[in-house]
Amino acid sequence: MGSSRSLSRFFADRVFWGAFSIFWWKIVEAEKLNFTRRNLIANLDDLRSRIGLGAQHEGFGSHS
Repeated sequence: MGSSRSLSRFFADRVFWGAFSIFWWKIVEAEKLNFTRRNLIANLDDLRSRIGLGAQHEGFGSHS
């Protein structure tokens, strides 16, 4: 009797921590993605301004 209760409790713990870790992983991944996207946008803006500056005196004109 006691063993089945501890077994179901073990499974409940496993389910809870599994769901919690998946939830946490999703949050971390989303944050990482946001951070990466922000960095990418900042880098692209920086690159675009550099290309714009470089292209201006090469006669291509800047795309803004």
